[in-house]
Amino acid sequence: KGADRAVRVWDDDLAARDLLDARAKAALVEAVAREVDPDLVLTGVQSGDAGFAATGVTLAERLGYEWAAVVNQLDLGREAERSDVSDRASGEAASTDADVAHVHRELEGGVEELTEVELPAVLTVQTGINEPRYASLRGIRQAQNKPLDVRTPADLSVEGNDLETPLAWTATREPESESEATVFEGDADETAGQLAGVLREKGVGQ
Repeated sequence: KGADRAVRVWDDDLAARDLLDARAKAALVEAVAREVDPDLVLTGVQSGDAGFAATGVTLAERLGYEWAAVVNQLDLGREAERSDVSDRASGEAASTDADVAHVHRELEGGVEELTEVELPAVLTVQTGINEPRYASLRGIRQAQNKPLDVRTPADLSVEGNDLETPLAWTATREPESESEATVFEGDADETAGQLAGVLREKGVGQ
């Protein structure tokens, strides 16, 4: 079905800020979430530029929600369906598990953890948790008519000091390579000869 609406928080002051601090970004999202009062908030695990992986969990702390990080599978109401089938078979009243999210978390070393998180909650989700579907022409046209609510921090009562950060972007550099690679250029005979020469220098194949 897709999103029913979108909210964008922006103004000229935000354009001049780096927003490196997760607390600043979480303050903006929190202000929107307070108005919506969601049962479940999904964020990415980390951004592609700074990669701090802290915005989602910071948002959970500010909202007072439960949270789980690096989620790669999410089931809502799965256990409720099982309980409902069991209870109906036994003639008992059906139970509900609608306030629990069953999540798989990706840990180090390829290990996965299955856990339950009480709602409301914030989950930071990993790439690949859902396979995007191609939008139909009808869906694209409908999306063009979905409302986009543009708000400023002032509209959300987010003060300037909430967006202040002690972090500053000073410089970027390409990391040093731990190994050197040799690229051979030319046709097959030329590159084969070059490779053979390098191997002889290394004492291989003599």
